[in-house]
Amino acid sequence: MNQSSKKTKAKLICFRVSYETLTPVLEQHELHYSRRFRLSEGPMAAGFLVEVSLVGGWGVLAVALLAWMNAKLGRSIKVTKPDGSIVELKGYSAEDAAKLLESSEQTIVIDTNKPDSET
Repeated sequence: MNQSSKKTKAKLICFRVSYETLTPVLEQHELHYSRRFRLSEGPMAAGFLVEVSLVGGWGVLAVALLAWMNAKLGRSIKVTKPDGSIVELKGYSAEDAAKLLESSEQTIVIDTNKPDSET
């Protein structure tokens, strides 16, 4: 991949709880992001598309996502690879996770915990 064709933003699909718990971690790692609403025409939950600027590279994003996922049970990150297979980032090193994220077709961030306001 040459310099001009490298991705400059990562696109993460989040739902309410995962968005609320992930964004403070992105901010701690000084990753800038923007949010877009993601609507569905079919029977699928609407969510957010979070675009993260990759000024620090894929490694910084991988470290932030792994820290978020490992901080609490019930969190996972699912990456769809170009061949259509899906892998979870659990157990990957930051270096390997960065490579997976860079080549991903889609990344979904899941937090199955209840929001803090409902506990």
